[in-house]
Amino acid sequence: SAPPESGEVDIPRASAVDTFVIPVTPVITEVIVGVPDFTNIVGLEDKKMDFPFVNITGLVDRDGSELEFIEILRASAPPRLQVFVNGVRLQEPDDTSEWIRVPAGESNNIEIRGHTHWSGNRFPVPVRGVIVDESTTDDTTAFTEPFDVNITIYPVFDRVAGGSSNGVEDEGPITEAGANIVSALRLGDRVPRNGNNDEPETISKVEFKASSTKGILDFAWSGTNVPTAGSPVNLANGINLEYDTATDSYVITHDTILATSDLATLTDAERVEIDGQIKDAIRPFVLAFGPEHEARDDSFTVTVDTVDVNLGVASEGTSSYEHYVNIYAVADTPFVDATDELLNGTEDGPNIPLPITIDHSDDVDNSEIPFVRITIPNDPFTNAPMGTLEITSAPNATVGTYLFDDLGGGVYTINATSLNYQQATDD
Repeated sequence: SAPPESGEVDIPRASAVDTFVIPVTPVITEVIVGVPDFTNIVGLEDKKMDFPFVNITGLVDRDGSELEFIEILRASAPPRLQVFVNGVRLQEPDDTSEWIRVPAGESNNIEIRGHTHWSGNRFPVPVRGVIVDESTTDDTTAFTEPFDVNITIYPVFDRVAGGSSNGVEDEGPITEAGANIVSALRLGDRVPRNGNNDEPETISKVEFKASSTKGILDFAWSGTNVPTAGSPVNLANGINLEYDTATDSYVITHDTILATSDLATLTDAERVEIDGQIKDAIRPFVLAFGPEHEARDDSFTVTVDTVDVNLGVASEGTSSYEHYVNIYAVADTPFVDATDELLNGTEDGPNIPLPITIDHSDDVDNSEIPFVRITIPNDPFTNAPMGTLEITSAPNATVGTYLFDDLGGGVYTINATSLNYQQATDD
């Protein structure tokens, strides 16, 4: 540097910089929850319900560190209460937290649903506001006093589960067909729930088609108290069984059901008794099927009226299902005719024709394929087959195709790979 001018003094200077942190613990001085205008929710069993909008505010958040939530007390709600935000399930089934937390910004997009088949009267669900103030040193959480949202869920009838019956080709009717129908009349709401109606849903009417849906099988119903056209059966316990010619259906109901305009006025015991009597009337039904040798499956339609009663309201509805009739095939005996006569031939001469006639069985629904096995006996001196088997001409092309196999050791098979049984019968 330039030398100091005359009379100036050069004074050395130095400086240092350091920082320190002042910890600030966040404080939430007040949380305000805006109680919604309506706090009573009315919904339907197994359906989502809109949750009331809840507004959460605090003092002015100058640094943007405060997060706002609303919380719903899970323990006060029915078991397995489901909460949805924008249509998405919020909590997982294994979430065991006491409160369900929802961001306050989504409070107008909340839906709830009680657990499956639950209905009940105005149970209170506590709701509170939450503000969390976050900082680098600590978080502070403040809560409002809870307020109750009252929820009422009315019943909704359920569909029956459905079922089937099994039979065996040409081995008689299905004696358990009626019992199988009864087994299929299972309703989802069949176990009493905490806070729900004491008895399960019940059946008030059953109707099922007498004929098959596809028209493959011919059905004939029989059994105790099976009605016929123009001859209904009225049992002493009030059960009515009728064959409806217009719909080709059997209809089973009860005098009390027909005489009651509002089924909610019946007691649970009365409805359960009627349910059991209807099922008892159906169990003896026996189903015969044809035609002979038919092994294809078919079905018939069952229509059921059910009623779910709770809170003085009867939810009535009708559902249907196809009761499948599965027929297991049984192989029939084919026709084989080998002429019992002495066949003459010459050494090293032409082939000896074998007069064997093979024909299909009585089953002509194209479900059976003939399989022929021919064994050439062994020469007692050489212990080898006495000859070989050849097919010199194809069968009638309209009848079908076959596969000829030489298995060795004098054993041959002729296996039909496709047959037109109707053509085979005609030709």
